[in-house]
Amino acid sequence: MLVNQWLSLEGRIKINTLEIEKMSTIDRLQAMEALWDSFMGEKSEIDSPEWHRDIIEERKDQKR
Repeated sequence: MLVNQWLSLEGRIKINTLEIEKMSTIDRLQAMEALWDSFMGEKSEIDSPEWHRDIIEERKDQKR
């Protein structure tokens, strides 16, 4: 089902979700990949929750 909704990203960019849903699967995946790539090398503005660190430490211990 296509839902016509506008996403406002901090007031700078507006994206019509209807247009996104009209994109092919490959185009949407490439757009997501470009978004994820844009995070590379950028300092996170959001701290990971403590439980993420706990799981990472657990997995490191299991490999030892």
